[in-house]
Amino acid sequence: MRRFLVLSIVVLVAALFGGSWYFSNELITQEREPLALRADELPFEVQDVEVVSDGLTIRGWYVEGEADCGLLFMHGRGANREQSIDWTVPFEDFGCHMVLFDHRAMGESDGEFHTFGALERDDGALMLELLLRRAELEPGQVGLVGASYGAATALQMLPEHQDLAFVLADSAYASMYDVASYQAEVQFGEAVTYLVPTTALLSELRAGFDVQDASPEESIVGNDVPVLLMHDVEDPYTPFEHSERIAAADPDGPLELVPFSGDSDHHQMVRTQTARYKAIVSAFVNDYAPGFRG
Repeated sequence: MRRFLVLSIVVLVAALFGGSWYFSNELITQEREPLALRADELPFEVQDVEVVSDGLTIRGWYVEGEADCGLLFMHGRGANREQSIDWTVPFEDFGCHMVLFDHRAMGESDGEFHTFGALERDDGALMLELLLRRAELEPGQVGLVGASYGAATALQMLPEHQDLAFVLADSAYASMYDVASYQAEVQFGEAVTYLVPTTALLSELRAGFDVQDASPEESIVGNDVPVLLMHDVEDPYTPFEHSERIAAADPDGPLELVPFSGDSDHHQMVRTQTARYKAIVSAFVNDYAPGFRG
């Protein structure tokens, strides 16, 4: 009997570890999406740039502008800097200098693991410094623009960058832990949610970060930088509730939450409702950062 009990415990522990390792791989690793566009297929002329962050080379593009403003773009999970091109469209009349870069472990940037903004915010900070230096701008002349994973990363940069012009966060998650828990249940069923705590622990140990640090909801508390949250109420990947939670975390801050509807996919509004998206962005910048256009 005792032998059977010991064997059962060993099997359960092995199953718990094996399942958690599998889901940890799903969470912090992903097949890279290679860059696909040739230089002559891009809507603007780019210069290759890179920074070294935590020993990793983070690669991107610098686009020289004509106006005294700058924009730093951050893409979604599993994508690369080419995805950010769609988010340059609402700003195409601004004439800003721009940087679009690949997150660590994505595109052409170095790295093995995703940390959902906990470490990526440092990569973003170095790319922001590069943009300021190359374009000869001050932080108050620069806005951050992010989609999903990139939106969450931009929001997590705020505590250390309270002198920015604004942040546009499209379809952000409130915290890594909560969006991972939600996706685990949606994709694999309620039964796997018991693996989330051990999956988070393994992810922390493997990637060298604290899961609780990846929390835009916490990062925005006490923020003074104008923030525009955009989210579709029918988003099946990251529920609209996440942007509501982010907005509620700083009720007195300079923040607008704009709901969209009509898209049954994640962060598609900039593509499917471009005219409205562009008008909202323009009005927000005029209201909250009137000197941004120069």
